[in-house]
Amino acid sequence: NLTIIKTGLFSKSSLLIYVNLSFNQIMIIDPGCFYMTRFLLILDLSFNRLKFFNTNIVNNVYSSQSDIYINFLLINKNNLDELYIEPYFQKLLYKIDVENNNLNKFPILESNSNYLRILNGNNNKFDSLKKIMFKNINKIKFLFLRKNSISTIEKNTFDGLYDLLELDLSQNKLSDNLDSFLFKDLYSLKFLNLSLNNLSYIQSNFFSNLMKLNVLDLSFNNIKIIQNSFFNLHDLKILDISENQLAITESIFKGLNSIKTIYFSKNFLNGSFNIENIRKHLRFYNKTIAFEKYFSSINLVYFYSNKKFQKYDCSATLSLIRINLQLNLNNDQNVENFISYCKIEKKIIF
Repeated sequence: NLTIIKTGLFSKSSLLIYVNLSFNQIMIIDPGCFYMTRFLLILDLSFNRLKFFNTNIVNNVYSSQSDIYINFLLINKNNLDELYIEPYFQKLLYKIDVENNNLNKFPILESNSNYLRILNGNNNKFDSLKKIMFKNINKIKFLFLRKNSISTIEKNTFDGLYDLLELDLSQNKLSDNLDSFLFKDLYSLKFLNLSLNNLSYIQSNFFSNLMKLNVLDLSFNNIKIIQNSFFNLHDLKILDISENQLAITESIFKGLNSIKTIYFSKNFLNGSFNIENIRKHLRFYNKTIAFEKYFSSINLVYFYSNKKFQKYDCSATLSLIRINLQLNLNNDQNVENFISYCKIEKKIIF
């Protein structure tokens, strides 16, 4: 039940490496209270009641500098409205976790912040992202900004983030005002989550440079048009476009040479949609991938709960994939039609 950390509390703890003050009621941390902990690497202040945090807590009370270089700064689940990280403090920061606070802006990190690899800003009150925010942290690998109120992202915001592996922008207010070259420097990106936003249109070159992407989540948007957007995603293994307003056609999946799992439930199945046509498209781009002879690597195809269901000639597919159908009771006849066209060799769930 600690509520305040006073100067001098750790004056005789100079060899401390890890300080865990989580799950208290801390509201105030005096300047200089960690000054003597010269080997401190991990500071955990999560699950407290801090409204303001300043890294002067490691300063000498008689100086504005410090010889302490914390690697892990964990202040998630507080009431932070303001965060100030002094330039010297940024030198060896590896992870900053400020998830579940009330921050609407992030401190500008200086040019000596190249050690930072993980930044977790989930569940705050950020409403926009500006290019200056990430300009000097070009070695970052994981950037989490889920569940904010981000509606605008300035052009070139992610420029230079060549090593970024995972970017989570889900549960925000992103719309079609995003720059078409927003992700152009994210050559190493493997996971991109844009679910639960307000996107309605995906431009053809939007993902064009994400050639190492493995997982793409676009679910729970209002997407109506995808314009050859997946053409260069040759390493993509999981694609989720469920819960949108898409008219699903086989041409959407052009270029997905390594796809393993596709989720596209609760969209509109186009009348011309045909699994055989998808097989032809994917066979054209990669002869090691096809539904039967050419598609041996695929695991799952989900096309349940769509607005339109028709007969599918899948006679060659069920020995290799599991098809998950979630249909209304009034679609019994459609189910019978579907089954009559299939060789029942694997489990069908509906």
